[in-house]
Amino acid sequence: MNTDYYYKAYKDYLWQYEEDGSVITLSNGDTIVYREHLLQILDRLAIQGLPCFTALLVVLSAARKKEIDVLLVRFYTDAQYEYQEVIKGYLEGALKLLRIIGQLPEEYRRGANEMVLLEALFKKSHNQRTAKASQRIVIVFRENFQLEESISKSKYHHNLNFTLRTLNDISLRIKTKEDLINEMKSLPDIVSEEFDLESVEREDFS
Repeated sequence: MNTDYYYKAYKDYLWQYEEDGSVITLSNGDTIVYREHLLQILDRLAIQGLPCFTALLVVLSAARKKEIDVLLVRFYTDAQYEYQEVIKGYLEGALKLLRIIGQLPEEYRRGANEMVLLEALFKKSHNQRTAKASQRIVIVFRENFQLEESISKSKYHHNLNFTLRTLNDISLRIKTKEDLINEMKSLPDIVSEEFDLESVEREDFS
């Protein structure tokens, strides 16, 4: 089974590998995540099935307050899709979701709760990989990753379309910050000791 397609980068795209693949950055140079930490995330998400790799990186960027929304709009515009209205709808949904993530209190976006956030968002994502396929992808990414073989010569347009659709589908399920917090609270691993839940619930969720 070909698995390296999953984590391929694209030339002049939204994200890229740096430092021999040990770190993933946005096109503007901001660090998204180090590969070792990403492997820990993939190990956990593989249990429920891996989501779109770029969508995962976009969510991580939003949780870490990177200017990912600006970059998404830029690459969408540059792609000049034939079916503009359909993909524009995906973009609008994706941007709404990123705003919701950005509105979360820091305690819900960082530390141990970062993983809970990702599990809540991607537990029923579009075209999710099976658990078996996901585990194989993680093994290959950990043990057989080759940077020169992980750069696609194709255009990024299909990947961006797929990413936007994945994020838009999540936005149909999670429409408010309160929706997302409730999804996170329903999972068993949320770390409530690190913050005052009462103070969070007093916030305006509009």
